[in-house]
Amino acid sequence: MPQKLDEPIPILKQSSNISPDGAYEYSYETGNGIAADETGVLHKAANPEDGSVVVAEGRYSWTAPDGKLYSVTYKADENGFQVFGDHIPKK
Repeated sequence: MPQKLDEPIPILKQSSNISPDGAYEYSYETGNGIAADETGVLHKAANPEDGSVVVAEGRYSWTAPDGKLYSVTYKADENGFQVFGDHIPKK
């Protein structure tokens, strides 16, 4: 049975941590099948003028209305955002 639009969606799990050095991590899972997590750390940029950059890696997933589970993994750094998933077209 589909969930009503005004019905609250429970958070089943949630955690986060931020370190003094700028590193972080978080994760959560909801009652409607959404899950996500990400970690990030500071790195010195290849170009010293750019200072530091955050390198983040993570994933998220959700269950579509047809019951199929979709998952995405990604990495974001000074080279841009790279995303991967079986349902994402390849170049």
